[in-house]
Amino acid sequence: MSDTMIKKVAIYCRVSTQEQAEEGYSLEEQQRLIREYCQQKNYEVAMVYEDAGISGKDIRHRPAMQQLLEDASKKKFHLVMSWKINRISRKLSDAIKIVETLEKYGIGYQSYSEPFESSTPAGKMQF
Repeated sequence: MSDTMIKKVAIYCRVSTQEQAEEGYSLEEQQRLIREYCQQKNYEVAMVYEDAGISGKDIRHRPAMQQLLEDASKKKFHLVMSWKINRISRKLSDAIKIVETLEKYGIGYQSYSEPFESSTPAGKMQF
């Protein structure tokens, strides 16, 4: 991607009913924070994917995650962002598979609230 090209971002948000009650970060709040970050970085929000009231235990039962991965295969964006890594999966092995799948398509992953981006060598090490 050239420096003059605007980075297209896909936002992924997820809450289970229990998490939203305990942690208070609604889908809307997760999206708002990431949109503000993208605006500051001059990134374009290309897509938003939301799995509401769905557990992060596996990816098979999450329609928005399935759609995100399908759209990634079509290279509809350059970067996927979520509020925290545990939004994309509660299981580390699934999170690694998702990030590896994105990387296979040349797409990075970045957590809003945790300091790493998978498309940089330092970020990969932190992940």
